[in-house]
Amino acid sequence: MSNIVGMVSFYQKEGVSKQEFLQAHEKYNSSFVSKQKGCMSHKLLVDGDKWTDLVTWENMEDVESTFKEVQTNPLAAEIMPFIDQIGNDDDIPFYSVAKNYSDKEQTAASNAIWFISYKLTKKASVQEFLLASEKTHDEVLSKKEGFISWVVLVDDDIWVDLVTWDTMENAIKAEKHDGKPDPVARKFYSFINPNSLKMQSFTVVRNY
Repeated sequence: MSNIVGMVSFYQKEGVSKQEFLQAHEKYNSSFVSKQKGCMSHKLLVDGDKWTDLVTWENMEDVESTFKEVQTNPLAAEIMPFIDQIGNDDDIPFYSVAKNYSDKEQTAASNAIWFISYKLTKKASVQEFLLASEKTHDEVLSKKEGFISWVVLVDDDIWVDLVTWDTMENAIKAEKHDGKPDPVARKFYSFINPNSLKMQSFTVVRNY
């Protein structure tokens, strides 16, 4: 099981075709990212015109080692003419895995991802929150058509639900309900500060 999840967001550089970008990105993965110590998986995501590399690692030491390699390795530099990175390296979020409720992602190809970030309420117990999330997985989310996996991530006081689906169609269907919120899901959301809740839906372009 991966312990660290990193996300690097960027735009396709002006004047570069999508085909050129995808070819460069595939080479970047095969010649550099996938060969780094501790790299477990690499997904290329897209939301509108924003691209995101979602990379899972065994530990933070391997992440730090790779970032040092990025500064000097010419194979890593080859992707730069094709992208405009959003922010700098210090802005890249890295999350620790708090809970991983499914291992089906290892055998099923994900084509859509929910990235839901939030903060807990001031009075929330982390232990009780994680128990509520487990119950929500077991009784609600895992029963949705097309569900693959749910990983709960944390970075300081920021929590993230990383949920993978077999298709975007099923991801969209799962957002809808019949007007009667499930009591188990309602209990889970009672731990969350609603003003902090943000959701992005990504299409998975490449599963490396």
